[in-house]
Amino acid sequence: MSAAGVDPDKIVVCPVGVDLDIFKPIVLPERQLLPRESVISTRNLASLYRIGDLLEAAAVVSAKFPGLAVTIAGDGPCARNWNGGQQGRT
Repeated sequence: MSAAGVDPDKIVVCPVGVDLDIFKPIVLPERQLLPRESVISTRNLASLYRIGDLLEAAAVVSAKFPGLAVTIAGDGPCARNWNGGQQGRT
């Protein structure tokens, strides 16, 4: 942006990720732990992120790992494409 003439004092870089100084992992009792074979996706549910591909891959992988748990957390324009936009398991 500096090359485009933008004042460097006006440029703010916001890296994508989780600030571990703010968000600390919590320790769950063993009974609340996720199954050993788990896939978790947390993001905006926009077509750009191809969540449908994740679901298709999970269907293939679940043949080898029948206990596979897939958790998708997020919201966005594609949310209603999966599970009717409702919370829960499919």
